[in-house]
Amino acid sequence: MGVASATARNETCQFISRLKPTISCGALAQKVRRIIAPWRPLLVKRQRLSLTLVACIGFGTAQADEQVRLDYLLHCSGCHLPTGEGANGVRGLNELGPIVSRPGGRAYLVQVPDASQTPISNANLTQITNWILREFNAASLPKDFEPLTEAEVEVARQVTLLDPRKRREEILSYSR
Repeated sequence: MGVASATARNETCQFISRLKPTISCGALAQKVRRIIAPWRPLLVKRQRLSLTLVACIGFGTAQADEQVRLDYLLHCSGCHLPTGEGANGVRGLNELGPIVSRPGGRAYLVQVPDASQTPISNANLTQITNWILREFNAASLPKDFEPLTEAEVEVARQVTLLDPRKRREEILSYSR
């Protein structure tokens, strides 16, 4: 096993352990390798993400939550890592609590270009956004936080922000 393979396996195991500590990572990693073996040539460039994606499919969580996690990995992990951290100069998803409590903050979450233009339904985007808020921001959400609704997402999604960083700063500059 090469250094890159070992590193990807270790990072995948660490990610899996944080999500589901009762899974034997070694056994799961073997199962994942068997499943992806035929696809390996296609996965070389995105091996770590692919291993994580396949591993997440095998979790024994509720099917709906599993589907939302998979949708997150498929549609959001190009800019945000499986842990919600930012990648490629994009901010992380673990800083959204203060944003949702300010005017325009809830809409902002689905108006960033890759969210508003993602080829998924409003219902799926609503589920993913609420999952992100629960998964990565639970401690910083306002006490009176209500999950986004599909109707709210449908209206907000019609606007795509040309400068999401500027809009984020505007939202954060509003006093409560």
